[in-house]
Amino acid sequence: MKKLLLLLSFLPVLSFAQENNEVKINAYGIFKSRIDIGYERIINYNAGIGSYFIYQWKEKYAVMPYYRFYTDNEGIAKDFFIEALAIYNRNKYSPLDDNGQTLNNEKWGSSLGIGAGVGEKYVFLSNIFVEAGLEAGIVKNLSASDRDQYGGLFRLFISAGYRF
Repeated sequence: MKKLLLLLSFLPVLSFAQENNEVKINAYGIFKSRIDIGYERIINYNAGIGSYFIYQWKEKYAVMPYYRFYTDNEGIAKDFFIEALAIYNRNKYSPLDDNGQTLNNEKWGSSLGIGAGVGEKYVFLSNIFVEAGLEAGIVKNLSASDRDQYGGLFRLFISAGYRF
């Protein structure tokens, strides 16, 4: 009888442990001719850590890790959230000549940035979800001395995913 009670006491913990990973795709990215694929690991009921990989065909790619804090205490990582994020971006650009004219030879450049975001996550059927949000921040250009050293980060996302 004691073993049965002990086993039953661990069932809520086991059910939470089975649904602490998420994969998602940003539907808004498809309209911008890019692929945004994400993964999030749920740490506890109101926190998660994850990353997006953003790829635009032969033009740019980016990795964007983030930490999220969910405000809902009744569900597991759902409802309104705020997040802190970082981004590493690699993209093609055309350098400028001494007169400020664009040259035809393309080069690869890098940038690094930090930012914050807000959003909302809706969970359906305990493992299918939709989330939407807005992220903003500042980015430092690391490689091109003839371009602006600092720029803005602005990202809208509407993602659908699966929790497992």
